[in-house]
Amino acid sequence: ASVNADTIRFKNGNSVSGTIIEERYDSVVIDFGGGSFTFSRDEIAHIEKGQVVAPEKTPGTKLVPDAKVSQSVSSLIARVNSSRTKIRRLKSELNLVQKEIQSAEENLSRVYHEYESYSDRLAAMKGSKSMQDDSQSIALKINALAAESKKKELALKGIERSRDSLALQLSDLSISVAHDVRSLNESYNLMVSKDGKTAHEKLANMLSRFNKDFIVNKVPLREIGSNYITDVRLNNFLSVSMIVDTGASSVCLSRKTANLLGIKDEDIVRTVTVQIADGSKVQGKVVFLDSVEVGGVKIDKVSAVILDSAPNSQTDGLLGMTFLGNFVCRIDAQAKQLVLEEIK
Repeated sequence: ASVNADTIRFKNGNSVSGTIIEERYDSVVIDFGGGSFTFSRDEIAHIEKGQVVAPEKTPGTKLVPDAKVSQSVSSLIARVNSSRTKIRRLKSELNLVQKEIQSAEENLSRVYHEYESYSDRLAAMKGSKSMQDDSQSIALKINALAAESKKKELALKGIERSRDSLALQLSDLSISVAHDVRSLNESYNLMVSKDGKTAHEKLANMLSRFNKDFIVNKVPLREIGSNYITDVRLNNFLSVSMIVDTGASSVCLSRKTANLLGIKDEDIVRTVTVQIADGSKVQGKVVFLDSVEVGGVKIDKVSAVILDSAPNSQTDGLLGMTFLGNFVCRIDAQAKQLVLEEIK
């Protein structure tokens, strides 16, 4: 079997042909044989994927089981295996960084609460001459805590940048593997249609392992105005409706939802500014949810932000990137589904 070249057609009317070796959310990498080149998706009108062409069988020729797979398919298999190894490493690193972020958030929360406690004590002493020495001591403590909080905030931002970088690498690799696995399945089906299953048992066994690791979850959506809404289960007991918002940096909760979850002031880590899909920035309070579950897919220990004002009166919050970032996600508008792809 052989594979025809992939073709990228550009908005300016030009085109290039070769083998697409990686598809990212913002660019496509194509191999011309003598090297590879990256093109921005902004330049691309559409992509035509090469089709697998199975060789004609010569009359009277007996096919050998586990017949040699074409070089193009062999290259895809090698690339998938390599990418899966990298994905496992990235997931392990990302898990460690997430734990590091949670620890840093909790430490920062301790400093903030201590700062507020001392500030309240200082305010209560105001005007009291007998407590002047104590107030000076508390003022020094407050200054020290303010300096410590700034230091911890900078450290946390550095860890969050590491997380974002790892998450982007993981997303790019996952998109590439998803494309390659789909191409392998298409190749296998076309070869089997010509040669029969017996001739490609080895490839079938490999694909079985790949497909088990490549999980596609499809979650029903409904529309309210221009928004897509889905059902979400929080902390294993509370069912709510949320806007699917890939532009929101975090899962966001309405004040009402936070109250129903029993979130208390001492659970609040800190106050932050969050960007949502329309580009606006809103103030909110960071908390950690025990779990967020969508369509049977559950992620534990998810950072969320309680918004002082609800983003939409008809929903309970936003399903943002602290959950969605664990997957390669897209919205299938025609089928009204949220597609969450994951490589185990």
